[in-house]
Amino acid sequence: MHHAHRLPLSVKLAALPVALALLIAGLFFSGCQDTVAEVGGPASLQTTQALDLLPADAEMIAMVDLASARKSGAVDRMMGGEMSPFGRDGSDEMDRLIRLTGFDPAEDVDRIYVAADPASESGAMVLYARFDRQRIERVIADEAPEEAERTEIEGVPAWIAREDGEAFAFALPNDEMMLAGSEAAVRAMLTRLSTGAPGAASNADLMALVQKARHPETAWAVVRGLQGTGASGDDPMSQISGVTESMVTSFEFRADGMGMDVFVLPRSGAAASDVADLASGAVSAMRVQAKDEPALMDALDGVEVREEAGGVRVTGFMPQSIFAEARAYGPQR
Repeated sequence: MHHAHRLPLSVKLAALPVALALLIAGLFFSGCQDTVAEVGGPASLQTTQALDLLPADAEMIAMVDLASARKSGAVDRMMGGEMSPFGRDGSDEMDRLIRLTGFDPAEDVDRIYVAADPASESGAMVLYARFDRQRIERVIADEAPEEAERTEIEGVPAWIAREDGEAFAFALPNDEMMLAGSEAAVRAMLTRLSTGAPGAASNADLMALVQKARHPETAWAVVRGLQGTGASGDDPMSQISGVTESMVTSFEFRADGMGMDVFVLPRSGAAASDVADLASGAVSAMRVQAKDEPALMDALDGVEVREEAGGVRVTGFMPQSIFAEARAYGPQR
């Protein structure tokens, strides 16, 4: 029996790693509220290859290395030992899907690159993982032949699912790479893969921001073109948002917690010194609010704010105890 809200199987297959990416990427933006060194240096070969497939005009690009997160155990502990991005709802169906395909995102996904355009709410993803492409294809053919249209784009097997007037697609160029997003985004990525047409790696301004990530091989996010959008209020964080052009956030996964680093590039007409003062004020305000939370107070005491290369860099470290406290005060299961 079909239900109106039931997602096509092909969407669920790609949603497994996508949900993990979004779940962890959410930490970037919550982290920006607590912390804004050296720059990361030139992008790695894999990063350059992945960004070659993503759109050059993306306003947001992020990377999460789940292999290093698993190795450190940091993210698993932050999530209370539950890496599943779906929680209890739908877990039986997802467990069955994992058994059928042999693809478990909590274990088999190594790295995810995501590009997004907030204005259009569209996105594209390059995922590096270990899976059996032929086995996944058989599962879709056997379990949901009418839910996904199988096609080939530039000689690569791909599946298109249409839901509520939107076309979602994912493609498997080989047993180590998945491309996912809107149909248009996936077609564009496969065209770049086939023809070598320029992607995000060809955008010098974007790559200059990527190189500002202090932790380029664990997790980072670049957000461009903020131009003070969404800024309101007189608090320091709202004021920082109002003078920010671009922001680069990166994380280091460690067994004892998470290193955080934020580089803020002021918009035209705003001085880096003013942004640094606002960032220091934001940290001071949070210290007042954290007076009854010793672990958070210690973390805030360790935050450093300094001007660098026309912008402002903020570094800090969040120990596991902070995440434990957050889980304790979070929604009860």
